[in-house]
Amino acid sequence: MDLMELISMLARVQEAAKTYEERKVERTEGEDFCVSTAKPFSHNGTKYETAIFSPCYNNGLPVVVENHECEEDARDAHEEWVKIMGRRPLPKVLYDLSSSPEALELDKESPGWRVACREGEDEEVVA
Repeated sequence: MDLMELISMLARVQEAAKTYEERKVERTEGEDFCVSTAKPFSHNGTKYETAIFSPCYNNGLPVVVENHECEEDARDAHEEWVKIMGRRPLPKVLYDLSSSPEALELDKESPGWRVACREGEDEEVVA
């Protein structure tokens, strides 16, 4: 990725933060997680996505765990992920299913990035 592509990506991230409230379907915060379901910022064919934010996975960066075609399915999945993340132990691994342009670019540059192991888990153990 060259400098201009990086600058463009950072500008899109800033814009995404501004419009989150408009795109949000549900957001639930727990003790050590946040489940966010929203319309994706980048146009990628996905109408809604559910993401997990937790210091236990991916250094707290989002992991898109589901994509949805309609708002009703998105709301149902959101509630299911709140239950999953509220249970102990947490899942050993989450898989990022993002279809954003940035995710597709990462697929080329960093194979294996989609596997988000729970903190303290070895990627080889959960593979």
